[in-house]
Amino acid sequence: MHNKLSPLTISVVAALTLLTGSQTFAEAQYGDYGKETALTLARDYVGRYTGSDKEVQAANYMQQRMTIDGSNNKVDRQTFDFVAPRGLFRGQTLTSNNIIVTQKGIADTNKTLFVGAHYDSAVAYPNYENLEALDDNASGSGVLTELTNNLTGIDTEHDIQFVAFGAEEGGLNGSKAFVDQLTDAEKSTALGMINLDSLITGDKMYANAGRNAYDNNGNEVAANVGLRENALRIAKELGITLDVNPAIIAPGATEPYEPYGVGCCSDQESFDNVMPVVGFEATNWALGPDYDGYTQTENPNIPGGYTWHNPELDNEDVLTAAFGEERIAQRMRDYSRIISRLIVEQTNADIIAANKGALNLQNK
Repeated sequence: MHNKLSPLTISVVAALTLLTGSQTFAEAQYGDYGKETALTLARDYVGRYTGSDKEVQAANYMQQRMTIDGSNNKVDRQTFDFVAPRGLFRGQTLTSNNIIVTQKGIADTNKTLFVGAHYDSAVAYPNYENLEALDDNASGSGVLTELTNNLTGIDTEHDIQFVAFGAEEGGLNGSKAFVDQLTDAEKSTALGMINLDSLITGDKMYANAGRNAYDNNGNEVAANVGLRENALRIAKELGITLDVNPAIIAPGATEPYEPYGVGCCSDQESFDNVMPVVGFEATNWALGPDYDGYTQTENPNIPGGYTWHNPELDNEDVLTAAFGEERIAQRMRDYSRIISRLIVEQTNADIIAANKGALNLQNK
C-alpha cells in the first residue's frame, strides 16, 4: 500500500492542468505499481481459478493492492454464488468475489464511471493448476491497481468505481453479478465502463467499443463509441499506437466476426446493454482463419500464435523470452498513461484542477 499522494499521483495532478498533458504524462513513471501487481499475481497465485483457495487468496491480494493508505475511498467485497454455465465445473454452484473501490466525486452528480478487470485464471487446458495467467489477466489486474493507486486523492466531479472481477473465465460471472446489483438509477446515470483484459501477448494494443456501438439498422451510435474515440485521441496525443478491430471478413464469410471497432469476449459485455463501454486488449485482429482476435501474435516464439489459458505459454518465462524484458513494463506503462487520461477527462478532474489553478493565480 502507498501513501495517499505518491510522487506519481502528484505528477498526475500536475498534468491535470494541461489538457493535452503529453509532456507531463510522458515524464511520469507509469506502470511500476501495476507491473508489481501483475507479476505477483502470476508468481504467487498460480492456478487462481474460481472455486480454488488461490482465487480467494488472489482476491485478498487485489483488495490489499487497491486499498491505499490515507485514502477516503470505500473498499467493499461482493461475494456471490453462481452455477457454472460451462467448462470443467459446469452445473456446479461456485462462490467468488468482486473487489469494489469507490472514489467519490466532489459534486453530488450521481454519475459513475466504472473501471474493471478480472483476476481469475481459466481451467480450459490440462494442468490448469499451473496456469500463471500473466497475460490473461494478471496484466489487466495490474493496470487496474495502478489506476486505483495513481488517481487516489485527485478531485473528480463524478464517482469512480474500480472493480476487480472474480469468475470471468467460464461465463463473465463476476461482472454479471456486479451489473445485476446495480439499480436502474445507477445504470441510467452511468458514464460508462472501461475494461482491461490480456494486455501483453498481442502484437497490437486495441481499444474497442461494445456491441451497442451500432443500432439495429447498422448505424453507429455516437454516444456509445465516445469512450473508444476519446481513448484513440488520447493515445495519439501521447504518441502511443492504439488500434481498433478492422472488421476483416474471413474467407467464405459474408460479415466480420465483430463489426468495425467492436471487441468481444470479456467483462465489458456484461455492461454494454446498459451503458457505453470500451475494452482495452492486446491481440491481432488481422490474424487467424476467422479474424476473431483469438490469434494474438505473429511472433514465432509463440506456437499457434496465442497464449490464452495455456499453462505452458501464458507465463512470465515464455512471455519474457518471446517479447523481451521490456514488454511487460511497456504495456503496463502505455495502458496506464492512456487510461489515466481517459478517466481524468471523463470525470472532469482536469477542469477542476484547471479552475483551482486559475483561482490560485488570482489569489497571489
